[in-house]
Amino acid sequence: MSNETFHFETTLHIDILYHLLAHMDLGQDFTNLYSMEYINTMEGEKYNLSIRNNGLEEELNC
Repeated sequence: MSNETFHFETTLHIDILYHLLAHMDLGQDFTNLYSMEYINTMEGEKYNLSIRNNGLEEELNC
């Protein structure tokens, strides 16, 4: 395979693995991917999503 035809794809498994590692503080290990900023961002997005979904549910129940 030449470099010209190389195609990089991520899979759901890799995304889940990185998501989990971002939530695990491994201390000084070089593989440590822990990120409080990432965790806060995810929590904020989950909150925003719940607000949007709650509003939609209320509209559907009317």
